[in-house]
Parts: sequence; structure tokens; C-alpha cells
Amino acid sequence: MKLRNILKPFILLPVVFSSCNEDLLEKNNPNQIAINNFFETEAQLQATVNAIYSALQASDLYGREYFFLHDMLADENDPTGGLEAPRRALLQYDINDGNFIITSTWRGFYRVINRANLVIANADKVPELQISEESRNRLIAEAKFLRAWAYFELVSLWGDVPLLTEPAEETEGDPRAPESDVYALIFEDLTFAEQNLKVKSAYPDSELGRATKGSAQALAGKIRLFRGEYELAKTELQKVITSSEYMLVPRYLDNFEEGNENNQESIFEVQFTTAHGVGNPWSPDGDGIDEVTFRGQEYPPVTGWNNVNPRPDLISAFEAGDPRLDYNFYQDGDTYNNATDTMEISRPGWRKYSNAYQRPSEDLYSGINFRVIRYADVLLMMAEAENEVGTTGNAVDYVNEVRARADVDMPALDDPGNKDDMFDIIVRERRVELACEQIRNRDLRRWHREGKLDISERIPNWQPRHILMPIPITEVDNNTAITTNNGY
Repeated sequence: MKLRNILKPFILLPVVFSSCNEDLLEKNNPNQIAINNFFETEAQLQATVNAIYSALQASDLYGREYFFLHDMLADENDPTGGLEAPRRALLQYDINDGNFIITSTWRGFYRVINRANLVIANADKVPELQISEESRNRLIAEAKFLRAWAYFELVSLWGDVPLLTEPAEETEGDPRAPESDVYALIFEDLTFAEQNLKVKSAYPDSELGRATKGSAQALAGKIRLFRGEYELAKTELQKVITSSEYMLVPRYLDNFEEGNENNQESIFEVQFTTAHGVGNPWSPDGDGIDEVTFRGQEYPPVTGWNNVNPRPDLISAFEAGDPRLDYNFYQDGDTYNNATDTMEISRPGWRKYSNAYQRPSEDLYSGINFRVIRYADVLLMMAEAENEVGTTGNAVDYVNEVRARADVDMPALDDPGNKDDMFDIIVRERRVELACEQIRNRDLRRWHREGKLDISERIPNWQPRHILMPIPITEVDNNTAITTNNGY
């Protein structure tokens, strides 16, 4: 696999850690730095860690393509006439190894991994007089958390993948490592991260956005749940729940707007800001000044490009009177732009992550942070883990906690008394609470794998080969040691 275009030269991208503090954006960008002479101070090591976070903001990940990868592969959206061909192909499961979204996100994940490997391999070079061991280990832990996140994305979507643990400008001949080896590294990284990261409340506002102890625990719980390891998932998720670091915010939409970012419900989120001015935001190796996302522009009607609409069966999944229906979707007649304009649309459109105000026509960007893991997801994952080990009473309590959010206030559900009925409740609750948050795709895959539902009944054109994505053709062509997945 060639990484020539991922990091050649390695570019240290500054990153905004709190999009509410735009003055933190560094204007002086140190490009083409000699790596061997760089790891001399704590500040330099910190800058290299910051570059990993910047890779998350790039257009091939949370800047744009990441949400298309997951949202188009789920059962949440219908295409409109404006949806571009590679994205439409994913949504319609006309998938091949040349799809731009698949190639782009694959390279984005390996960019995160390579930058993390650079930190991990060089952190010990910083002299002891320049950094405390606590700070050194914390920065390594941030890198390992981000590496674990990227490898989970890869292994959960592609299965066996090349396992790179050392920095490399380019590699050829790296075979696909077994899933078991990839997961072993993931859990090793997350254990180190949990042991060495701070809790969220220990960070000042200027540092919000960094990985925390709770981030590592929540990600570990999510991965254990994906693997069907329910007791282990419970152990990790319980740590988050009992930490007193997190709670549901009273207002549901505070999780998807620029106001109240990095709030008490957020366990890990990717930082964005609308403070841009130079460079190319479409480039994954831009200079870091453009820390923006296109998510707010892609989906919404009227205020956006309306590239997709929510599927009717998603709309009907909401119970009568559930206010989350209106929080997630615009309906015909709804007002926007500070209630000065009225929606005129033929079917519901996405409100979540939209710019609820009009922006200048030349400004297509959004500064809304991406909430990667939030506490409501943790509670619903815990509900599922409890149900799978036979404690449905505990499971329904966690579901009811999510339903009791102040501005949701849905009636509490009774314990159905059996595992299958409780599972159906959890599936519905996850679908409506977490709609179009890049979660449903993996939920469907793990439930299908475990025989709990049949994806082909929910997604037209689904075939057994689609449980894994094809390895990008560019990787197969450049690396004779790997072949693509069966069926492609």
C-alpha cells in the first residue's frame, strides 16, 4: 500500500480545539519540517499530536466524505436529483472498488494512523527536561486513541486490513492483517489511553476537543458491543456512566448546533470553525486555516443542497408526539432564518446539523462540531448490553433515561419482560435518537451478522458481499500483497 500522497512531506496542521475560541487558530503553519530535528520540546510534540486531530477535519473524513460513507450505507435516506454519482452509488448499493468515497475515506483513516504512528514513535525523543512523563504519556495516549478510532473504522468496514504501527512515507508489500490482530492493537491502544488520559473536567475550555479518559472508555464499549462481547461492553460503558463527567443536556438540538458545543453530553467531538480565509478546504493536506465542514450544506432543504431526504420509514419510526421528529426534520410550513422565512417543501428534509440561518451564497461552510460519541449513545448501548445478558429491567431504565430528556419528555416504557421485545424497543430508540449520526450503518451490520435482522429487507440491492466494503482498486494495484474482499 502506498502512502506517498498521504504524508509527503508531513505537514503539521494546526487545529482549533474549541470552535467557540476562534482566536486559538494558529496562523503560522510550519510546513515541510525536518522530522528528525523536530521532537525537541513539549510544544513540538503537542503540535504533532494536533496534526492528527487536523486529519479528522479534512474533506475525506469529517469535513465531508465520512458522513456520506456511513449515512449512504444505512437505511435512512433517499437520493434527490442533486446527489452526486459516487454517493448515489453507495446509497443504492451499486458499490465497486473504484468508488471515490471508499477510496477517499480509506486514505483518510490511514492518514490519521500514520500521523499517530509518528507521535508514538518519536515521543520519547523529547528530553526529560522539556516534558514531564505525565504529559508525554498523555500525548501518546491521545495518539493511541485516535489510532484506535481509525483502525476500528477500517476493520469494521473492510475486515482484514494492513496493520501499520510505524511511520512511513510509503510502504509496499504490507499484507492484510487478520481482524484479530487489528482488534488486539485497538484494545491495547485504548487501555493505554484510558490509563493516561485526563477526565474531561480536568481540561480548561481552551483544550476541549481532546480525547479524554471517557472517550477511550466509550469507544472501547462501542467496539465491544460491535463484537458481541456484551459483558465487556457493560464494564466499559459503566465506567462512563458512573464517572459523573457526563449527562444528557436538556435541549436535544444542543448536540447539533454551534451553540453549546463540547457540552456535558459530548464524549468526543471533532472541532470545526467558520473562521476561514486562506487555503483549499477541499484538500486533505490544506494549511489548516480552513477548519470547516460541509455537513450543514449537504442535506438540508432550502438552506442547503438537499442532496438526500429522510426515508418515509424513518419518519414513521417516530412515535406520535415525539418532539425529536421536529428536531431532526424540517416539514413544509416550518420557519427558518430566525423565523423570517417559511419552508416550502414537498416532503420532510433534514434539520439536524443544518445551518438554521441563511449564510452568504458564497459561504457554503459550517462551523458545527461533529459529535462522534455522545452520552445518549452510551446509555442506549448500555441498554442493549444489559438486554443481551438477560437484565431487561435495567435495559428499559437506560432507554427511559434517554426518553426523559427535558425537551423530549416521552412517556416511560414498561419492561416488556422478554429479550426479543426489548431488542425491538432498543432498535427503534437508537434509530430515532441517533438518526443520521453515522451510527446506523454499523448497527445494521452487527445485527445482521448476529442474525437479529436481515439487512436485505431494509436496503434494496443488498448482497452478502456488502457486509464488507471492497479494498480500493488503487491500493490493490499498488500493493501486490493484498487482494480485495470476496465478491468484488
